[in-house]
Amino acid sequence: MSTFSIRGDQFGMHGHPTSVPFVRAARDSGTANRLWDVSVQLTGVGFDALEPPA
Repeated sequence: MSTFSIRGDQFGMHGHPTSVPFVRAARDSGTANRLWDVSVQLTGVGFDALEPPA
């Protein structure tokens, strides 16, 4: 049997949820494009797979 619990400020989390700004790397379009390309290569699933059938 496996159990998982989060108590107190484990993982640096504490208090009520709040919005925080994105870091610069998260807004980098070049990085986003490379991530998308690698994801397609590794999974074989591209954008066309998201289109509804005609």
